[in-house]
Amino acid sequence: MLPEPTHDAAVAWMKQLNKIFRGRYDQFVQILHADLTHASRVIPTQRREGRVNRRDQEAATQWAARNGWAVSRNASLPFELGGPQDGRGEAEILLYSTVDGRPVAVADHWYRRWHNSWDSEANARRMMARHTVTMVKLPQSYPRMTVKLRGGGAWSAVTSVLGGVGAALDPVNALLGGIQQKLFSPQTVDLTLGHPPFDEKFEIVATDPDVARSLLGPLLVEEQASGRAPTWTIQGSDLYTLQGSSPIVPEEIPARLSALLRVADLLGH
Repeated sequence: MLPEPTHDAAVAWMKQLNKIFRGRYDQFVQILHADLTHASRVIPTQRREGRVNRRDQEAATQWAARNGWAVSRNASLPFELGGPQDGRGEAEILLYSTVDGRPVAVADHWYRRWHNSWDSEANARRMMARHTVTMVKLPQSYPRMTVKLRGGGAWSAVTSVLGGVGAALDPVNALLGGIQQKLFSPQTVDLTLGHPPFDEKFEIVATDPDVARSLLGPLLVEEQASGRAPTWTIQGSDLYTLQGSSPIVPEEIPARLSALLRVADLLGH
């Protein structure tokens, strides 16, 4: 195992990055922290074959039949879950229906994700990321925004990476491919609402701050702060929430869908 890097070495590494990105270091850390948060859901490519086993498929299909939902396999989602360099992926099994007048769906979705490595020989290695995605179609389209749990802070993100790379303190070349493209993608803004019970627990990342604030009205903010609403993302007319790296758990669909439908009902209220 490689030794842990020293604090001085880590500081030098951060200063080098700050110089390279010319004032974009804070944005770099946010992107890096998001990637690290997501990394817990990354699964090796060796799982590619037979990713959704027969028992999982049968359980989901039987639940759909009992509840009047339709089933589709190897379907594409109307939005991308990954970043600019990731593969689009597919839902190996997708359940869909209409609930309370809204089109809804639940998918076991996989996509191929770039895995940045400090080892130049492994830099192009790809990994598989898996989510159970619960979706609600909205009646109109909005700029992209996400409400997510607040992380452990920028220094926590950097030390997490440094702990993994040990003494390999020249990660810049390995990072440039993935980070550079994200840095120059359409810019998002981190927001707070001035409501401590919400702001202490959640982050808002939005491409249009004014629209984001208009959608997060007092009722939805209170629902979110109390823990009754899930974290969620809007892309266009799609509202969705993600669940870990597990297959669809049919028994959990009603509660998860009900919570997301509540978010849809409270947007702007």
